[in-house]
Amino acid sequence: MNGQDANQFEVVYYSNIDDANANVSGNALSNNFTNQIAFNTSNFFARIHNKNAPTACYEVTQFKITIIAEPAVVQPSDYIVCDDILSGSDTDGIFSSFDLTSKDAEILDSLPSTEFSVTYHTTLAGAQTNAITDVIDKNSLFVNTIPNSQKIYVRVENNVNVNCNVVSDPNSSNFKPFDLIINKLPTVTPNIDFKECDIDTDLITAINLTKIEEIISQNWAQESFKYYLNQSDAYNDINQIVTPENFNAVNGQTIWVKTINNYQCHRISMINIIISHTNNVVYNKQFYECDDFLTADGDNIANSNNNMDGITNFNLSSVISDVKALFPTNLQTNLDVLIFENIADRNILKNPILNLSNYRNKNIPALSPQPLFIKIINSFNNECVGLGEFSILTGIPNVNEITPIILCDDQDSGSSSDGQNIGINLRSKISELVGSQNANDFEITFHISFNEALTAQNPINNDTSFKNTVSPNFRPGEVSEQTVYVAVKNKVTGCINANTKLKIKINPVPELLTSITPIKLCDSGVKDNDKRNGLEQNINLSQKYNEILNGRNSTDFNISFHKTKLDSYSGNNSISTVYDMDENNTNIINNIGEEIVWIRIQNKITGCVSAGTQLILRVFPEIILPTNITNYIDCDNDNNGTTSDTDGVIGNINLNTKISEILLNYDVSEFSNFNVSFHNSLNEANTNSNPINNSTYTNLRTPQDIFVRVENKRSGCFNTNVNFQIIINPLPYFEVSSPQTICMNNPLLTITAESPLSNDYQYEWINDRNPNIILGNNSSIDISNGGNYIVTAKNRNTNCKRSLLIQVNESNEPSILTNDIIVTDDTNNNGSNKYAIAINNSNNNLGIGDYEFALENEDGETIPYQDKPEFKELQGGIYTLFVQDKNGCGMGTLEIPLVEFPKFFTPNQDGFNDKWMVKGVNQSYFSEALITIYDRFGKIIIKQDINKDNGWDGNYNGQLQPSNDYWFEVILTDNKNKTYINSGHFSLIRK
Repeated sequence: MNGQDANQFEVVYYSNIDDANANVSGNALSNNFTNQIAFNTSNFFARIHNKNAPTACYEVTQFKITIIAEPAVVQPSDYIVCDDILSGSDTDGIFSSFDLTSKDAEILDSLPSTEFSVTYHTTLAGAQTNAITDVIDKNSLFVNTIPNSQKIYVRVENNVNVNCNVVSDPNSSNFKPFDLIINKLPTVTPNIDFKECDIDTDLITAINLTKIEEIISQNWAQESFKYYLNQSDAYNDINQIVTPENFNAVNGQTIWVKTINNYQCHRISMINIIISHTNNVVYNKQFYECDDFLTADGDNIANSNNNMDGITNFNLSSVISDVKALFPTNLQTNLDVLIFENIADRNILKNPILNLSNYRNKNIPALSPQPLFIKIINSFNNECVGLGEFSILTGIPNVNEITPIILCDDQDSGSSSDGQNIGINLRSKISELVGSQNANDFEITFHISFNEALTAQNPINNDTSFKNTVSPNFRPGEVSEQTVYVAVKNKVTGCINANTKLKIKINPVPELLTSITPIKLCDSGVKDNDKRNGLEQNINLSQKYNEILNGRNSTDFNISFHKTKLDSYSGNNSISTVYDMDENNTNIINNIGEEIVWIRIQNKITGCVSAGTQLILRVFPEIILPTNITNYIDCDNDNNGTTSDTDGVIGNINLNTKISEILLNYDVSEFSNFNVSFHNSLNEANTNSNPINNSTYTNLRTPQDIFVRVENKRSGCFNTNVNFQIIINPLPYFEVSSPQTICMNNPLLTITAESPLSNDYQYEWINDRNPNIILGNNSSIDISNGGNYIVTAKNRNTNCKRSLLIQVNESNEPSILTNDIIVTDDTNNNGSNKYAIAINNSNNNLGIGDYEFALENEDGETIPYQDKPEFKELQGGIYTLFVQDKNGCGMGTLEIPLVEFPKFFTPNQDGFNDKWMVKGVNQSYFSEALITIYDRFGKIIIKQDINKDNGWDGNYNGQLQPSNDYWFEVILTDNKNKTYINSGHFSLIRK
């Protein structure tokens, strides 16, 4: 506005000059404008115009707006250093070498240093004022003015616009001042002597440099240490000694040590190595303890405990006083006696035994004497003043493993299958247990549990007559096992070895069943040729092995048989398993022999025996059968399912009818003692396989061999020495002709059994209506009536019969009458032009025969024979009807008039339809036949007698009548005096 009146002038802002010149108010910018693109320079146009004449009086000017970012800085970390000597003291908290320019990059982070400037100030006000107030010259090394810690304030400016700046403020959450922190150096003893002992004169030994650290610095527990061979390496931090806790030192050597506190500030000091030779103190005591039944760590863990690992707890606390007593009294107070498990640890003072009163030697099992090593240290100056060693030893009595006590179950406990024996001498194993040692040096006891054996508590009192205990899960027939624990206690040391187990094993005797099923034998007479004397030979006794073993493995047992019970127990005089019965030892009643042999079974592995069980050998006599029996003979039939009576196979054979003949030698009351079966082969009979149906058998062929098996139900013995044949005789063969027909108009017919195969047939004829009356006995008979006639032929040799039926149907020649005829013609068809002849035989009007029908017209034209008694689509005329019996019993004829009034005629003398005349009318059928013809005006043209006149030729009074329709009236009277009056018209056609 430049001082112009705001009431008269107005300023409007635009983003382009065109809008400004045109004063496009819709595109004017808000006075409170927000830029859309960050951190850029944009052109703007200001239009000032007179409010009263805005379009005439105005001016446009251009200006730029540049948006500059406030510096996005990063919070700097504190500048931390260790105190140095440059200020004259390394304990004053003043550091002379702060390089503040090193913080620029950290603060600016990704900001370009060409666009932003960083200044450092000693006060907050100075940093907030500008870049020169209380500013620190960062191009020179800064020396803090406040000891130990001083706060530094930071100002960061945009070089383009210094007003765009940021200042570190203690109250800011994003950008605070940082501190200059000067940490203290550790306090150390600059020069220390490290005195060590050596057991030899080379004065070279391994030492633990770390043991001097508590003398180097009082704050050693919070500090770390590095060791070097020379001062230069220490200052340059190179060639550090890697294992200072196990350093191989030489007398007179100097070691440099760097002590580093938790600020990582350090000092370097010097260690002087002094190694002197010393002899072991005179102390050779041996500590002895019983090995305990615990783990190596001293825990009681089932299945992990061990009392033979050489590990137990020792009380070594007396070593301290014993060793100190070897030194002058005035020195004893400052002596530390340390004990180690090995020399290496002793040299470097590593892993001393701490709990001497309850030391567990898990690292050095002492099954043989094991040394422990002593080092005596002067606690006043940490000097080594002596070395020494002593030994430890553990032990329990040394005993041998002992073999089990193995016995067979006996009856002494009350049962031979209870797994228990009495009188077991446990002490019989002592000599085996101690071997060559003197048993009197030990107290030996037996215990039910291992825990009791460990302490030798609650011994078994009756250890020379012990009764074992069976497991709760024991079952008869199993091995019974019990473990007894042996405690061997050294009478001198009191140590107990409870590790030996004595197993008692009671093997089961191979129990025999109380009763072994007898061996039932059928007397075969294999050696003595007598099948009914009750003695059998070659008896296989081993067939009873499976029953005797009762599921046990045969390879584990020996089985033998004996003639006496006593021999079965002793095992003497065994008999062969292929045995011939002893007549003197056999009881024979009714040809049935019984002998007893005795069984012995012995377990091959355990030697345990069962005996005294009997096996009965029972021999039954052979079944007596007839030498021969008759064949089964029958006649062929068609009941075998094939509908054939000529194949020699029938399906109703009852073989049970042969049983009484087969068991001829036995009383009927004994039949129930036997099973009789029939088979198709001798092998099937012997193996009792595929028996055939006794009651309804269908044979396979004829003749067919049938093999009989008779088995004694009690003994199982059988006999198959009888067989017979099934013979099926053929039926007589002849033929008959059926059906046949007898003509009742000539009633005589001969029926015959035709084509017989043999002259040995006898015949018999009957009618099924009177089956008890025999009509004849020859091969043929004469009959005069129809019906079903049965002829039976019987073979005189086999008595086999066959019957055949001849059906004789009655028939007759036809009897046809006029009343049986139904005519459809112009007398009754109402002008429908239908002409037909039908024969009514619904009630066998014609007769009983099977008839067929033919028709012939006046011209000799014939409709051949047909089964249907009806002829259609005929023309008028006289027809001859032929009816004949199909069976040849005769034929009948009948003439039938079929009246037709022609529809036209053509009197042109061509020989066809030259006259108009009524067809199917003559004197024979119509006694009166008159016709009157009219022209179309009703004038009578002609009257005629149809029976006498030969039709109208189309003339009237000698004049040819023109082509036209003419009318007629016909009066017909038939032979039954029935009159038919018909009228109509026809056409005269001239061409």
